[in-house]
Amino acid sequence: MRVAVIGAGAIGRVHARALRQIAGAELAGLGVRAPSEASQQLARELGTELARPEELLARRDIDAVVIATPTDTHLALVQAAAHAGKQIICEKPLARSLADAEALIAVARRAGVKLAIGLVVRYFPAYAAAHAALLRGELGAPVRLHASRGGSFPVVAGDWYADSARSGGVALDLMIHDFDWARWLFGPVEQVSARRVSPPGAARAEHVVAELRFRSGAAATIEGSWGFVDGFRSTFELAGSAGQLRYDSRPDAALPGAPADAGVAVPAGAGPDDPYLLQMRDCIGWLGGGPPPRCDASDALAALRISLAVLESIGAGRPVALEPER
Repeated sequence: MRVAVIGAGAIGRVHARALRQIAGAELAGLGVRAPSEASQQLARELGTELARPEELLARRDIDAVVIATPTDTHLALVQAAAHAGKQIICEKPLARSLADAEALIAVARRAGVKLAIGLVVRYFPAYAAAHAALLRGELGAPVRLHASRGGSFPVVAGDWYADSARSGGVALDLMIHDFDWARWLFGPVEQVSARRVSPPGAARAEHVVAELRFRSGAAATIEGSWGFVDGFRSTFELAGSAGQLRYDSRPDAALPGAPADAGVAVPAGAGPDDPYLLQMRDCIGWLGGGPPPRCDASDALAALRISLAVLESIGAGRPVALEPER
């Protein structure tokens, strides 16, 4: 399978490098709107072509694309890829709005192409192991989760993360990982209540605390921050009626090979258990006719609904109920 990656930022680099390690997959190009010195260097490093996205989508020898671009560009790129008959792997979040996300899923369905989603936390060993332990009943009935995730404010070309209308801020871009994982653990969310607790005047130190209530009766407190000054960190405490699990990523090193000036904190991953590699291998296998990956488009849509409800709760200053999942 010949696969092009659209986007040469931090996560685009990760996906492109993962593709080169997968048997039966070939990195067929790197798509960027405006080539930079960094993207040209990356293309040379990976031994692939640098081209505009539309040029790659027009090529008949490319079977699939990975979309690793700003959130508000996903819909247009998925539409173009679907119309070109390409299989698609799209980074989270699906889109900035629910309407765009639903349109994105619908266009892929109408075109008859598969749409895989990059919600990689399901592939991190500690998070996958906790899910498996809960399924096996080792923790008893699920009761409570406290999870946190944070790093420094992402600084990239165009500074689009600072524009909430484009990125959705920390609640949408970062916390969506833990919302998806919590739903994987506990099932559908019934209600959210959230608050932003950033220091006054610290626009680039956003911190959000969200309380989630699940239809199963379980509850979760999830924190996300773009204000850490000492590196990326994620934690969780998962409690059941018969036991609990705790995790802290602090001992993890930075992602091997990630440039120091990448601008976006990317959690660690390396070796055969690299979650990005595991996720990409699953996605490529599914696009080629194999079993589905751990997260599908309906999961990504549900996670987006939670993030958007959190943003609504912050703005309204009250709890927000979610409609039952269909």
